[in-house]
Amino acid sequence: MSDWELSHKPLNIKIAAEAGHTDYTNDTAWEFAFGHGGDEPAFSLQTRYGGRVGLVRLVPILQVNNSTIYEKSAFAGNITPAIIAPDTVQLHTTPIDGLKMIFSVWVMDSYTLAGQFELVNETDTPLQIGAEIFFQGMREEKALRLNLLNLETPKGTAVALAIEAGQISHLEPVLMMQNAHETGTAKLNSPLDLAPGARGTVFFVHAALPERDKSVAAAYAGLNNANWQAHFKSIKTREYSLPQIETGDDNLDAAIQFSQQTLLCGLIAPTKHLPYPTPVFSRTPGTGYSPKGDGSDHIRTWSGQNALDTFQYAASLAVLEPKIAEGIVKNYLAVQNPDGGIDGMPGAGGQRAGYLLLPILAQLSEIVYFYSGNVDFLREIFPKLMRFYARWFASDVDVDGDGFPEWQSEHQTGFDIHPVFSINAYGAPPADPALVEAPDLAAYLLNEGAALIRLAEIAGGKSSIKSIEALQKKLAVSLQKSWFSDEGERFYYRDRDSDMPLFGESIFKGKGDQTMPGFYTLKNPNRLVIRVEGGVSHRPTVRVSIDGLDSNGKTVAETLESGDFTWYRGAGAATSRTIWTEIQTMRVEG
Repeated sequence: MSDWELSHKPLNIKIAAEAGHTDYTNDTAWEFAFGHGGDEPAFSLQTRYGGRVGLVRLVPILQVNNSTIYEKSAFAGNITPAIIAPDTVQLHTTPIDGLKMIFSVWVMDSYTLAGQFELVNETDTPLQIGAEIFFQGMREEKALRLNLLNLETPKGTAVALAIEAGQISHLEPVLMMQNAHETGTAKLNSPLDLAPGARGTVFFVHAALPERDKSVAAAYAGLNNANWQAHFKSIKTREYSLPQIETGDDNLDAAIQFSQQTLLCGLIAPTKHLPYPTPVFSRTPGTGYSPKGDGSDHIRTWSGQNALDTFQYAASLAVLEPKIAEGIVKNYLAVQNPDGGIDGMPGAGGQRAGYLLLPILAQLSEIVYFYSGNVDFLREIFPKLMRFYARWFASDVDVDGDGFPEWQSEHQTGFDIHPVFSINAYGAPPADPALVEAPDLAAYLLNEGAALIRLAEIAGGKSSIKSIEALQKKLAVSLQKSWFSDEGERFYYRDRDSDMPLFGESIFKGKGDQTMPGFYTLKNPNRLVIRVEGGVSHRPTVRVSIDGLDSNGKTVAETLESGDFTWYRGAGAATSRTIWTEIQTMRVEG
């Protein structure tokens, strides 16, 4: 990517601490932003401290022979990346003719960002240089107030800039710089005299912890103890292990590398609730802070290993880091219940979704094994995968015992808004997933069983194959019965108890307490799904009474109370327990 010039691209590079150095409840990610003209800085570092401020920015500035250089137009040469790693960015540029600058930043942990100016005088004359960092922040459209700190350190007196206490929730950030001088403004300046051919380096550190003394200590430690040479060496070592893809198109190569960057940047450290690194799906400057301090108030993308996002993430990560992908699988198995069940979205803060995980874990394990080749991994997890698969056919999931299990929750399907089960989908009344046999669930289970059979051959579990095949055969027959060639050549949802296809039809709409006029004979035996609109600020008291004939022609009366309805944003829906062939009366009260 050395020929790919960043400063004219509409792109910011996100960087964050590696998984071994993160805090799940107090993580600060950064963004390397590039100016695109005018008086914008050529490049700067930005964060929001996990969402606690509108913007905080560190702007590198050079004073060279009394000239100020920070805007893109002021640089003599292009700005090109030499290193782009999950926690590190290094840029090469030429501020003035004959002066080479290498600018590097490293997010050391969730609290600390370190940086360095490396300058080489390739001219024939001495250069007087001032390396500066401008520190500014905004919260609620007001500038954050800064204080100048005069410090006594083991190496003598020093100065630092600190955001005034009380302006940011549980955070007191500090900026320190090697040999810094105060400037009377929101900047720190470190002077550097470079003779012809000389090279000089200036370091700076920003630390943001809940207490100022701890921020100062972290900044000082980073300034004096950071082993940059070892860090850059480790980056090179990691690069050798990653796929090197060159297409001949610089932009496409960059997109591929940034995709790898995003994957590797999305990992946080193990916690007491999940024993291996786990992904978060929006690790940005505006995410990562938990005001409650335990992660229970994190947004959804930080709240756990949800099935479909995790499957895509771990399957992609397996190409780059198969060992870490193995750990993501093991995180699920670490929360497995004695009955074989696994929660659908276990979180690093102990969060639980309360429904059974989508049946894709064996399929994910097979992908991970393809890249890791680790047979021991398969042997360790195979018995647990078998128990999880069997759990899907238990009596509380396959209620009618026909070998065709049912979804227990719309969220379990992986859809935020499910076209059949969500109350707010397309304005149609939703079906109760527990009363439906869905072809997508059958497909998941068939694929999961097929993956288990292949894994059994490798992991020494051949004795399990017959039991898997028996479940597969029964499920395949049931799924085939869901195919209707005379109704549009497709699979249909089936009623759990009658096994009849669910062909929807609207039979009555009314206002208030209106009663359905006359009899109605359904085209196919079916349940009633009743949608009620109203009660934006509270759940209304509703009672629906239905009389008619069930699927056996027997006279039945059923009443649905308010507690039978699922309510969401001013709408409620309930599904009848009875399968009807004829509705004789339907009355609504409340």
